[in-house]
Amino acid sequence: SLLSVAISFLAAYAVTGLEPPRLALAVAVGYLGSLGAYGYSSALGALIHRRSLLQRLALQLLSSTLLSLTPVYFPLAVLPAQLRLASLLNPSTWAIEAARGVIERGALEPASLLGLLACSLAWFAAGLLSAYRRYRGLI
Repeated sequence: SLLSVAISFLAAYAVTGLEPPRLALAVAVGYLGSLGAYGYSSALGALIHRRSLLQRLALQLLSSTLLSLTPVYFPLAVLPAQLRLASLLNPSTWAIEAARGVIERGALEPASLLGLLACSLAWFAAGLLSAYRRYRGLI
């Protein structure tokens, strides 16, 4: 909602002290990344539905592992190529990299924006399709 955006903006401004245009861009990047995270969660939720306990635990472990591969803890450059590719399929990776560029350099790099848009929209579409298929009883 608009209120949550305003609260996020004010809290981030109080903590970071970034100038408002740069901060607004960083908050917008975060919300765009959450669109992809919603789709990612919906797609995994549809897969977990009607699965055995072991399969659900395996999918949750996969989800946690992919989350830990985001560049929050370490830069992407230190990951082996296969893990870097897996990380680039995660919308959180693109959101973190885009927000980092805005905060550190004051600009949103076009490659980060395109990656964030593509990954977030792809996962959002996958989540909608999974939710629709689950609702229709196809999964």
